[in-house]
Amino acid sequence: MTETPLDQAASAMNAQPEDEILRLRFFDRLAETDLVLLLEAEPRGDVIEPMLFNPGSGAVALAFDLELRLAEFAGADRAYAAMSGRRLADLLSGAELGLALNLGTRAELLLSAEEIRWLAEILAQALAVSEHQIRSIRVPEGVPEKIILALEEKLLTFTGLASQAYLVSAEYENDGRGHLLAFVDVVADAEAALAAAVREALTFSGLEQGSIDVTFVASSDGVLARLVKVGLQIDLPQAEVPRALDRDAPPRLR
Repeated sequence: MTETPLDQAASAMNAQPEDEILRLRFFDRLAETDLVLLLEAEPRGDVIEPMLFNPGSGAVALAFDLELRLAEFAGADRAYAAMSGRRLADLLSGAELGLALNLGTRAELLLSAEEIRWLAEILAQALAVSEHQIRSIRVPEGVPEKIILALEEKLLTFTGLASQAYLVSAEYENDGRGHLLAFVDVVADAEAALAAAVREALTFSGLEQGSIDVTFVASSDGVLARLVKVGLQIDLPQAEVPRALDRDAPPRLR
């Protein structure tokens, strides 16, 4: 079976366990991966009962990044629930459960309840949106390439939430200075999701959260022309039809 992106991230982390950046990149990939969680029985409404086992260090749930892997491990007729890694981390952390990932494959990995709780806490943190009035903006200088690459990779998963983003250096009315990422024409209620994406890109790259401020502008705003002229454009994937932000609540554990 071909290695999945999650396999590749896990292999890189395991090959150099002392490398904190590779560890962070694995957890970033885990949060963005669609997983299937093995259940004891079919869901009852929004209530699910994960299949658990205890390897000796505490109870863990079993999840796989491919339905085929789950079927090969437990059989094709077993009940499961599909969700993103970030939703699963939130679900398991509340129950103090660890995670057995891709059990029975060469890519299997055991994550403790402490690691899952850490991931859930990281994903739940918020990035403050800049509320300072902008005095001037200019070409971004001194931005580490890994920040740009991390932002581009993270924002690839946010299809249709904004038309563009521009990275600039900014000076504010309170005399503050810093880098600013301006999202253009954000869909309703998507501001928090995009701000969180920026924070995660910084965190999982091993960078300080304060490295970049975030703001939101409309295409009708006068500042847009200046953003286009001096800013570093970061493309966001566009949906064929406007996207409604996913507000589905995660399932509840029995």
